[in-house]
Amino acid sequence: MEINDIKTIAVIGAGDMGHGIAETALMAGYKVFLRDVTQEFLDRGVKRIYDSLEKLVSKGRVPAEILENARAGMLVPCVDLAESVSEADLVIEAIPEIMTLKKETFQIMDQAAPEHTIFASNTSTMSITQIAAVTKRPEKVLGLHYFNPAVIMKLVEVIRGDKTSEETMQIGYDFVVKNNKIPVKVEKDVPGFIVNRVQAPSGVLLNCLLDDKVFEPEEVDAVFKKMGSPMGPYETMDYTGIDISFHGSDYYAKAIHPDFKFGTFLTQKMEDGDLGKKTGKGIFDWSNGRPEIDVNKAADTFDPMDLVAVNINEATKIVALGACSIEDVDLAITNATGSPFGPVALMQQTTPEDLAKRLEGLAERFNKEIFKPTTMIKNGEYKLKPPENIHVEKEGHIATITIDHPPANAWNLETMKQFEMAIDDVEQDKNTRVVILTGAGKCFSAGFDVSDAANGQQIGELGRRLWVRVDRFTKPVIAAINGFALGGGLELAMCCHFRIMAEHPKNKIGLTELNLGIIPGWGGTQNLARIVGKSRALDMMLFSKRLDAGQALEIGLVNQICAPENLMKDALSLAQKLAQRPPLAVRGVLDSLSTGEYDGLEKGWETEGRHSGIVGQSKDAMEGFTAFFEKRAPEFKGE
Repeated sequence: MEINDIKTIAVIGAGDMGHGIAETALMAGYKVFLRDVTQEFLDRGVKRIYDSLEKLVSKGRVPAEILENARAGMLVPCVDLAESVSEADLVIEAIPEIMTLKKETFQIMDQAAPEHTIFASNTSTMSITQIAAVTKRPEKVLGLHYFNPAVIMKLVEVIRGDKTSEETMQIGYDFVVKNNKIPVKVEKDVPGFIVNRVQAPSGVLLNCLLDDKVFEPEEVDAVFKKMGSPMGPYETMDYTGIDISFHGSDYYAKAIHPDFKFGTFLTQKMEDGDLGKKTGKGIFDWSNGRPEIDVNKAADTFDPMDLVAVNINEATKIVALGACSIEDVDLAITNATGSPFGPVALMQQTTPEDLAKRLEGLAERFNKEIFKPTTMIKNGEYKLKPPENIHVEKEGHIATITIDHPPANAWNLETMKQFEMAIDDVEQDKNTRVVILTGAGKCFSAGFDVSDAANGQQIGELGRRLWVRVDRFTKPVIAAINGFALGGGLELAMCCHFRIMAEHPKNKIGLTELNLGIIPGWGGTQNLARIVGKSRALDMMLFSKRLDAGQALEIGLVNQICAPENLMKDALSLAQKLAQRPPLAVRGVLDSLSTGEYDGLEKGWETEGRHSGIVGQSKDAMEGFTAFFEKRAPEFKGE
């Protein structure tokens, strides 16, 4: 069985999560049976789906045919459980987090569904292995944990039970991709999986702070509000419901360690029925609406990095268990929460010694075993190895530099540094005569990586320096533009001596910075005007125009266009021709041209004269004249 065999989905439960999962599957083109225990609950879920789809269609985010198809029979509401799964290729359970109820449901589905049907649970904490054990097909049971709201949040955790087959895991993974979501595999059935498990210790610490009474809740939340967060952790707890946090903590206390048990302050809130927004009172008073957090009350001595520290400590525990990689932790958390950074990224600048000391201090202060630093923390194994975002391949006299920083080959600080090393390498390598610069995947480069905005100034300065180096490089550089080149990506391509662009409807190039209220910062204003003329350059920049290959060729922005499959072949053909030219003379021409452009005509003439004298006395010049008189092709050696 493979992903293309999945045609019909059944979603069991039409509540907050269930209706969202069903809607997502409808948008991916699947037929969906939606089931709930009463017609009232079912009707409410169906209405929410149609209301949401109508809104998405009106905004142009979803084709109208999706809504039309749903009403025409692609969405099948039903109350009978056996009926809902009778045609299903994949069933996703999204009922309340009560293990006995889940087991009972899976037993009924196991009897009613076809033998090939795969079962998935949307549980956020409970054991997939235990759920699967009540069926006769444990190898076809997995977890597909969506995040609320399912239509919007990108992450889906794909969880392996003890007996889940590789085929089932792959189909689950591929299904998530077809639903336009980001799957992260959880290879061990650990309590809480990745996101909820990793973030659970910060909840323990927040409980400790309340019981310790050093800070008022508003003082802690004010710190986060001051940092730009829309909601602090205590207000969030109130908003989602203190009972929700309580039940999760209670489960972890039983399944992982007693330290996860709710603290005294919040346990009293539970007993008093003060559950937050839903009851009008919780940690804060909600009787008159959302509480107003005074940012001026932010506690100077509260360090939010303590919350990050205990979370990354927990992350190393599930990594050590084999549930996921350390890289998967941040991939999961950022796509589940919308936060730009996960705990791993936030701790990359912290030494193992400092992090371990912080954790030991928290463990001792609050008497919490779970805060003690793990071996991975002490050994610095949470530190990420810099990805190889720049690849250099050499063959003969030609070096190819590939920008490989998915998804858009954008430039963060680490990629910049690797690019600088690559430039140093090909510049110093006497055997390299020509450089081809291209992008991995379907794009050349999208410019600045906004996710590394914290290093924006350093990236900006390094980018200007490196782009100038390419612009003044004394070995020919060919830009093989394999996809879109926008902003800084086009600025880099314009610094290359030759530009070959793959002709495809999706391939566009342009300086689009003005759409963001900024201007090109890596030489775009100068080089574009130099290449296509001032008027055309202004038209392109001021209106953020994107040109296809034909338009770019017409105005001289690229030298050549070709079919995508011929791009590297054509770039290599040009590189081979250039590599046959006399290296010293090529260097002299490039250096003289760039000197004239950067330092003025007089300096350009001086540089030309200097190179003319050097080249005229070279062995290459002697070989050139000799070959001319002997009527043969010269063999230049760069001497």
